[in-house]
Amino acid sequence: MTDHNVVRVVLRADPGVPLEIVRRVAETLPDDMRKRTAIPVEWEVDAGPGTLTADEQVEAEHLADVLAGQFPGGAYDVAVFVTDLPRRRGTQPILAEVSRAEKTALLSLPALGWSHRPSRATAGPVRHSGFS
Repeated sequence: MTDHNVVRVVLRADPGVPLEIVRRVAETLPDDMRKRTAIPVEWEVDAGPGTLTADEQVEAEHLADVLAGQFPGGAYDVAVFVTDLPRRRGTQPILAEVSRAEKTALLSLPALGWSHRPSRATAGPVRHSGFS
């Protein structure tokens, strides 16, 4: 954490629907997190546009490198990039890929389905494909 009393969450998204969803999620995320956790901290959310230049065929172990440019400086506790690019392993859709070491995640909207995406984007817990 950058401050022991603050958890900083950075959300970046592709333009269009992903960015709209990220901005809506950012409005309620601090209150949602306070309700879901017993940890007495403040939740700060920074939401904004980004661009993912990778495609669905990028190997998971390289995604941390691709995402690194979206979250420069490391002044965050958790960073999430939301994309409208489909991710899959074989024929299996991948909802999220997480790098615990880098404190980053990639969330793929197509894996959420077309209905109820904002609510499903904040639902937890989810099964995901990890990367490092």
